[in-house]
Parts: sequence; structure tokens; C-alpha cells
Amino acid sequence: MRRCQSRVPEGGGPAHDGEAARGAAQAFQEASRRQPEAIDPKHALAQVRTLEGQHAEALALLEEVHRAEPRALEPVLDLSRLYLAEERSTEAEGVLRGLTEAYPEEPRVSLNLALALFKQGRKPDALSFLERVKASGDAGMVEQARKLEAQIHGAPMRPPIIRG
Repeated sequence: MRRCQSRVPEGGGPAHDGEAARGAAQAFQEASRRQPEAIDPKHALAQVRTLEGQHAEALALLEEVHRAEPRALEPVLDLSRLYLAEERSTEAEGVLRGLTEAYPEEPRVSLNLALALFKQGRKPDALSFLERVKASGDAGMVEQARKLEAQIHGAPMRPPIIRG
């Protein structure tokens, strides 16, 4: 995999808005110009663009990364999330299928794939991938799988409780 070590800081806050975001975007663009074969600067720039709400540019960058490295876990997961957000579940399924072979135990791949299948009306297929998520033992992923499973079985989505 063609990589360098550029990363967007985790979490929210000031590092993801205004001046800091522009500075990060410029740094990632420069890194990408210096090493055009490296996928990390493009992936990081796509993350910044997503945070800025520039989904079309983020999508183009992630699709470029996917063409270069179709089994790069984090960028392809991000690509699948954008496809799902744009109601492009068939495309999400397509990119995720490649990851299921490379990362059969990765619960995020199975969860996203289950969601893509559910959005296509393929409930039995979605439920089989949710079983993989539940078998992972990752508490956060298992909770999300159970929520999606309940929705597949017809439970209405409840809005979160907002306190404070």
C-alpha cells in the first residue's frame, strides 16, 4: 500500500473549522503534490472536506484512493459512508464487498454492508452480516448492529434523548 503518515486529528472542535481546517487542507494538498502515489494525504484531505461539508470533493478524493488501493480499510469505509449518506447503497455495497475478503473479521465493514443491503431491501442478507458484527464482541459495534436489526424487523427509529 502506498502510504505516508498524514492524519487528520481525531475528534471535533477548533481543529476542524475555519483557519485550522484550511491549514490542514493546504498541508495535505502539498503532501499529495509531493507524493502523488501516496494515499494518506488524499484520504486526510477527504476527511477535512467531509468535515467542511464539501462532500462532492471528498467523494472524488476517496474514489481516487479506492481506484489506487481498493482494499485500504479506512478510506474505503469512509467512501462507503459517503455513498450511504447519498443513498447510493449499490455503490457502497460494491466497495465493501472487496473489503469483506481482505478483512472478514472487521465489524465496521460488516455493519456498513448490512446497512447497504438493508437500504436495498435485502433484509435476509443484511441480517447475515449483522450476525458477523455481533460475533465480533465489540460492544459499540454490537449495539449498533442490534439497533439496525431492530429497524430491519420493523422497530421505529427513536430520536436520541437530548438533555441539558
